[in-house]
Amino acid sequence: MESLDDFGMILLQQASKEGKRKISRKKPQSDLKLNEYYLAEGHFAVMCPVLGAEEPEKKKRIFSSGGARRGGDNSWGDAGRIIEYVVEMDKNDDVTLASVVSCKTTGGRMPALQSAAAIESDSRFYVWGGFDLMEYRCKDDLIILEEGRRRGATGAPVFDIKYVPTTANMVASRRGNTVPVQKGTVPHARTGHTLTRLGETKEALLFGGVMEQEERKSFSVEWELACRDGTFYILDLDTFIWRRVPVPSATLARTYHTAECLETVRSFVIAFVGGVMHDKNTTTRIPINEVLLLTMNSQDTDTAVLSTVTLASDGPSTPVPYISYHATAQVNYNILVSGGFQLQHSSDIPKTSRHASSRVFILDIVGKKYKLLPKTQNNNQFGTAGHVLLTLAPDCIISVGGTSKQISMLSDRKYKPEKCDLLPSCTIAEAEGTVEIQWVQCETPRCGKWVHVYCLKLNSIPEIYFCPHCKNKNDISVCVCSIHLKTCRIHLKKCTIPN
Repeated sequence: MESLDDFGMILLQQASKEGKRKISRKKPQSDLKLNEYYLAEGHFAVMCPVLGAEEPEKKKRIFSSGGARRGGDNSWGDAGRIIEYVVEMDKNDDVTLASVVSCKTTGGRMPALQSAAAIESDSRFYVWGGFDLMEYRCKDDLIILEEGRRRGATGAPVFDIKYVPTTANMVASRRGNTVPVQKGTVPHARTGHTLTRLGETKEALLFGGVMEQEERKSFSVEWELACRDGTFYILDLDTFIWRRVPVPSATLARTYHTAECLETVRSFVIAFVGGVMHDKNTTTRIPINEVLLLTMNSQDTDTAVLSTVTLASDGPSTPVPYISYHATAQVNYNILVSGGFQLQHSSDIPKTSRHASSRVFILDIVGKKYKLLPKTQNNNQFGTAGHVLLTLAPDCIISVGGTSKQISMLSDRKYKPEKCDLLPSCTIAEAEGTVEIQWVQCETPRCGKWVHVYCLKLNSIPEIYFCPHCKNKNDISVCVCSIHLKTCRIHLKKCTIPN
């Protein structure tokens, strides 16, 4: 666990210098390619390699959809878009966001889902459940996304969407046809659950979530009264048949937790971290060091044992956080736990998204220890909840979206930002990856130099900028200050243009 002590959060940089000249100087660097495609909280995301890449382990595709921004109801209609992000490492192991593309679909539209669960298997994406933001109800549909040929000038990926409904939800005109349906013990519609693939098998485990009350279907529902299903379900990805997992002891239902499958030679150990448990009118958040384990025989997944392990602190004494709406990822059989709502007491309730934490913990299930990564403790800029962690490499974990508009990276590497044209006075290296890189361009046509806003010691991007070299030489051909709204060479020395 000590090997991760140097891990900290840094911003994932996106653009090459050539790319900056093609967009507005008024946008920060993270907006160059992302634009409006910041992922909202409660989205789902899966990562897969780029087929045909020379080094597939260094170039990955992230596909994401769903989620909702608090206070952004007018954007919910766009939450059904499927977005492709391509992340790659170059020969120097510098990580960049190579492209962002909105995908196309055939066979229907992807619904706008909040807190659905998704997995990848054999280049297909399986999405189950979630809260439909347009229909305002929980779903129990299984949606299969399979990529076809790219098309259009942008070469956007095209996904064929196949709905696998339950028998009860089938369209009346299609009953009796050879349309695949979910069978067996199908879970009730819900949101905030987890769906975890069991190793490389064709089975996935579903657990937890909240279900709306029939008499009042709205966000005003007391959700804690509707989180009541503590059953473990297994889905066969080939036959779409559900079955319950028989376990000797029951557990209280939980929601907005995470699940990771730790695979051994003979078993799958599914670790459930954090979440919110509801028992009648009582709401309880789960401490990060109490991990629910479901141990399954890898040859017979109906043979399972349920247990709880309590982890001891392996670092400086810090209060145990009660955590929910966080994200997890595996690194060398350990579990990284990032962000979410990390509260001091089990009964605390986060008031706003500003309560989202930036702290990252590492859980050693075998050694029964947990530890806070010290470099993540006070970096509030990276606080986020309802996001996703994806492992690009053992020393590079990508944090995507959530309550904070960002794509960042958990790593022990040092970010080396590109120097600007303010030489030799460029000081961007002092930022150490903790500030948003913003650029501004000199307005003089014969100059056009790009300079970091950070190096100019400005708090925001100025509307008009002339570099010191051009200003000292009076080589300013256009004056658009508040006094002169057109070309003016007479009052150059009185110009109030900020620098």
